[in-house]
Amino acid sequence: MKHIKDKCVNCGKNRNLKPNKLCTCCNSKQTKCIGCSRKVKLCYENNKLCTECYHARQILNINSGNQDIDNLIKATHNKQIKYRLEWIPFTDFVDIKQIGSGGFSEVFTATWTKGTLNSFKTRNKNMTVVLKVLKDSSNINSAFLNEVYK
Repeated sequence: MKHIKDKCVNCGKNRNLKPNKLCTCCNSKQTKCIGCSRKVKLCYENNKLCTECYHARQILNINSGNQDIDNLIKATHNKQIKYRLEWIPFTDFVDIKQIGSGGFSEVFTATWTKGTLNSFKTRNKNMTVVLKVLKDSSNINSAFLNEVYK
């Protein structure tokens, strides 16, 4: 049986890869990602994409129902910035409680079941967050979003 000498991205040990690309030390599969061609332990879409490429492709599938909002969210993921916007379906929130109301908005606390994304790999699940609902926000346009994003 022919083995390929390489270093495992999962266990970090020098080892031989079996022809089926399983590590002889930890039995993890290592191959190249179809998105970026790096040697990685694959996780998504039938083990064809690394986590970074998978999440980058997920961003392209955003559909909030408002093209201006979708474009703003995608733009925050294309830039090297500290904070990124994410479209979160209302169904991802539980235990929603109103904590305030004013002339232009209502404020709620909730538990975000999926939580924030860390380095495209893991999420901080069941985070307590604050939600703000703007009254008459159905006609949001790019000029309004540019002010929010500044």
